[in-house]
Amino acid sequence: MTEHPRVSVVVPAYNEGDQVISVLDRLFESVRLPCEVLLVVDSADDTTVPVAEEYAQKEPRLKCLVNTYGRGPANAIQGPASRSASS
Repeated sequence: MTEHPRVSVVVPAYNEGDQVISVLDRLFESVRLPCEVLLVVDSADDTTVPVAEEYAQKEPRLKCLVNTYGRGPANAIQGPASRSASS
């Protein structure tokens, strides 16, 4: 039986590339509850996407989502984050 995440962490990102790795490492080291990390970008061609996809291969709690709700951090939280597993 798969346990559903108790915590959803939303991380808005914009062209972070490799710099997002240290943030993700720290999150997954720190959060001890069953969780999911939703890395939200505004566009599929964001430089964060390939880095996140590679990271997700070793860390299944990471989901990279493209925000179609509207640009910016506030919309990243309201849009794709509303589709989190805990919803």
